[in-house]
Amino acid sequence: MVALFRQALEPAYPWPRYLEGYQKLMDVFNIESSFGRERKRVLVVTGEPLSENLAGPAIRALEISKFLVQDFDVLLATTKGNS
Repeated sequence: MVALFRQALEPAYPWPRYLEGYQKLMDVFNIESSFGRERKRVLVVTGEPLSENLAGPAIRALEISKFLVQDFDVLLATTKGNS
């Protein structure tokens, strides 16, 4: 729901000193992550089972997912099922 607001917290005044303080508050409290643009969703699929003992392709898929989760909502899936 919050993502629908997009620009809910725009600066009220164009004054340089005000904008500087506004940006500091946005950065310190990470407000843009709540009111910023909606994160894209990514599906990472491997043909190997996802279990405690991962094979090479599953390890790569897991590491790719860990990297992408910084900027995207990631779902890691397999076509083989768990073992």
